[in-house]
Amino acid sequence: MHIRQAAAMTGLTPRAIRYYEQTGLLPASARTEGGYRFYSGDDIDRLRWIAALREWGIPLSSIAGMLDSLGDREAFLLAAGAARQSLYEQWLDASAALKSLDQGMAAWQSRAELPSLDQLNELSRELQQQRKTRGSWTDGIGWDVMAAVAGEEAPVRSLPAGYSLERYRATLEELADWLDPLPGETGADLGCGTGNLTRLLTAGGARLIAVDVSSSMLSLLARSLPQIETRQGNLLALPLPDRSCHFAASSFVLQHLRHDERLLALQEMRRVLLPGGRLAIAAPLTDRELQRLRRPLAADSCEIYSCGDGMLLAVVS
Repeated sequence: MHIRQAAAMTGLTPRAIRYYEQTGLLPASARTEGGYRFYSGDDIDRLRWIAALREWGIPLSSIAGMLDSLGDREAFLLAAGAARQSLYEQWLDASAALKSLDQGMAAWQSRAELPSLDQLNELSRELQQQRKTRGSWTDGIGWDVMAAVAGEEAPVRSLPAGYSLERYRATLEELADWLDPLPGETGADLGCGTGNLTRLLTAGGARLIAVDVSSSMLSLLARSLPQIETRQGNLLALPLPDRSCHFAASSFVLQHLRHDERLLALQEMRRVLLPGGRLAIAAPLTDRELQRLRRPLAADSCEIYSCGDGMLLAVVS
């Protein structure tokens, strides 16, 4: 069929179809004697995929990877997960920008004069800092490589020197006991690794979402816990909606972050928790480092149950 027929069948414009050809999203195929491209049934299917994924706002660079992995379920899900993480990052950035603009507009409408440049900069300072913190984060550990080398033991390999396996397991059990997940609740294991804490949190029948920056870690978790929903993402931009979790846990992750990154991660954890949601964090941090994380929680009237000995337990407001 010719391009106008292809456009009618896919809901795309001829111009869009030509653009997808130029960018390589639509592979070259046969042409008529007059030099016009002939669109096959496979071409139409591929164009429909592109159109559907674009409706979700997925960028063309991500769509290319998803289309290339259509024959491999696991590869497709990994590509889709990476695209979802990118969309969440864009959404979080836009939400923060709108919040800052709303605050500015409310202040400006109550004044007779226009805002000064200094006032604009003051309003956007927190937004700029968040962007800088998110943008500067790097995977300094190399979790994908560690997962490939150590397999399911990868999280244990990252423990600090002198931290025993027995203490590690006891800490995970203490987190799970305090959170006490109930049937019908939704929770998140943030920085789940290969699922050592995930397994404990799902024992009571709660729905759990396991989040990790490493696709290799998530693949290992999915093989041993196929019933668990996994999402690729890091703690600075969680791929979860606002107020969607009754509880959230993070074990042995925050020690790998700078203090400004920890504060942003804590802000993200609070964002995804429902009012009254339970938060449990374990990390080999000093009591002073934990107190610096406690302060923003206490300032917002969160109820602190424990803060010390490598653990922070709280109920958020």
